[in-house]
Amino acid sequence: MIKLILVGAASILVKFSSAFAILALSAIVTRHYNPKISGEFFLTLTLVTVFSALSRLGLDNTLIKNVANHTTSQSIDNPTNLLASSAKLFLCAYAIVVLLTLAITHTLGSISLPMPLDTTAIYQMLLCMFMVSISSLCSSYLIGSSRGLIGSFLLSGLTPLIAALLILAIGDSVPPFQIYMAACLITMSCAIFTIVKCGTLEFSQPSSLSLLSLAKKSYTFWIIILMQLFIVWSSHLIAAFLLDLEQIALLSVAQRVSMAISFTLIGANFVLAPRFSRYSAKNDYQSLKKISQVSTRALVIATLPVYFGILLFSDEILGFFGTEYVGAKPLLILLCSAQLFSICCGSVGYLLMMTNSAKSQRNSLVFCAFIVLASSPILIYNYGALGAAIATSAGIISQNFLSALLVRKKLGFFTFGK
Repeated sequence: MIKLILVGAASILVKFSSAFAILALSAIVTRHYNPKISGEFFLTLTLVTVFSALSRLGLDNTLIKNVANHTTSQSIDNPTNLLASSAKLFLCAYAIVVLLTLAITHTLGSISLPMPLDTTAIYQMLLCMFMVSISSLCSSYLIGSSRGLIGSFLLSGLTPLIAALLILAIGDSVPPFQIYMAACLITMSCAIFTIVKCGTLEFSQPSSLSLLSLAKKSYTFWIIILMQLFIVWSSHLIAAFLLDLEQIALLSVAQRVSMAISFTLIGANFVLAPRFSRYSAKNDYQSLKKISQVSTRALVIATLPVYFGILLFSDEILGFFGTEYVGAKPLLILLCSAQLFSICCGSVGYLLMMTNSAKSQRNSLVFCAFIVLASSPILIYNYGALGAAIATSAGIISQNFLSALLVRKKLGFFTFGK
C-alpha cells in the first residue's frame, strides 16, 4: 500500500505538471493572439479531441485493461499483438472518418461554424487527429504495462508543454494550431520511441484476436468514452453555433482552468485502472474496496487546497489570460464545483469499466448525455456562455452520481465510505 501511495503521489504530481502545461499554453495563446484567433484555436482543439476519440473506437481502455491482465490471465492475447491490432483497427476507422469528412467538405465547400473551416484547416485537423490518436494508443499501452508515469505525461503533458515553448520562441507570426501540430508530431515520435526502448514488444507469438473481435471487445468502451466527451464538450460545440468567438474563448478558458482540479483524479486513474483490472480478474473484491476508498479520501485531501485556491484567486488567475477573461469567473466557479463533486466520488468510472460493469455505466452515461443535449440549446440561448457551463456541470454531476450508485449496486460499496 505504501508503494501504491508513492506511485499515486508521483502520478498526481505528473498530472499537476500536465495541468500547468495546459494552463500555460492557454495563457500564452490568449496573450499572443487576439480573442477571435484564440477562440478559433480552442474550438479546433475541441473538434480534434472529439473526432480523434471517435476514431480510436475505445481502444485506449481496451489496451489498459487487457495489457494489465496479461500477467494474470493466459487467455489474454499477447500485449504487443494487441497494440498492433489496435493500430490496424484505428487506421480503418480513421480512414472512414477522413473519407466522410472530405466528402462533406467537397459537397459543402467548407464547414461553417463561427469561423469557416476551409480545406487547408480540415486537412490540418485530420493530420492532428492521427498524431493525437497514435500517441494515445501508445500511452495506453504504457499505462497498462505498469509504466503509468511515462504514459500519463505523454498522453496529456508533453504536447501542451512543447506547444507553449514553441509559441514563446516563435511568437505570433505562425498560427497557434500549426504550432500545436508540430508539438503533436514530436509527442507521437517520443511515444513510439519510448515503447520501442522499453523492451516490452514481443512479436514471436501469432495473434489470436481478429480485428472484428477486437472491435466487439472495445465497443462498450467506445460508447462510454464518446458519452464522457459529449457530456464535457457538447455544450462547447453547441455554443459554437449560438455564440461569438469571444464568448467561446471565455468558456474555453474557464473550462480548461477548472480541469486543473480533475487532473488529480485523472492522474490517480492511470495508476488505479490496471490494479482495478488485476483485482477483478483475481476476484479480490476486498482489496478492490480498500484501494478505492483509500484513494478517494487521498484525492479529496489533495484537491481541496487547489479548489479553494482557484476560488480565492479566480480574478488573478483569469486576469493572467487577459483582462477580458475576468468575466468568466461565474463559469469558472460553477465548473470547478462540478469537478470537485467528481473528485469526491472517486474513480467510479474506471471501477465499472475494469470490473466487467461497463455496459451498466454505458447506459447511465447515455442518459446523462441526453440531459446535456436537451438542456444545452435552451440554456445557451438564454444565458450564453454561462448556460453552457450550467449544462456541462449538470452532466458531470449526474454522470458521477449515477456511477457511484452503480458501484454500490454492482460491487457492494461506496468509494467515499468506510
